[in-house]
Amino acid sequence: MLLLLGIVCLAVVTWSYVSEATGVAPWKFDLGVTVTWLLALAALTRHRQWAAWIRLLTAGWMIAAPHLLAFTGVAPALWAYVTTGMIVAVSSIPGVVSLRVWQQNRGLMGSGRWWCRGSVSKFP
Repeated sequence: MLLLLGIVCLAVVTWSYVSEATGVAPWKFDLGVTVTWLLALAALTRHRQWAAWIRLLTAGWMIAAPHLLAFTGVAPALWAYVTTGMIVAVSSIPGVVSLRVWQQNRGLMGSGRWWCRGSVSKFP
């Protein structure tokens, strides 16, 4: 939910400064917000692993978009993208880390018979 709220704020800030941007094509702002929305909607998947990584990808896009789309001259839009991207990245890292820890523990525990890990079991 934090991600979608951040995207709404990002869209409002970006589109409010489109009229003041001189020398920057409006399609760059539209593309930046559209790609961010699509990634944010993709992060609403039920698969926890996919959602965590897509949120991190969205944060990376939000930080890199002003530089890739060359609208770093519009300071409010630049800082809105970078700040929102950093907030999303920081909030996404615990999800990615906990998934990695969970995957490592699941691999150590085998097929659900973790209680007999150190002993030899005759049962399949």
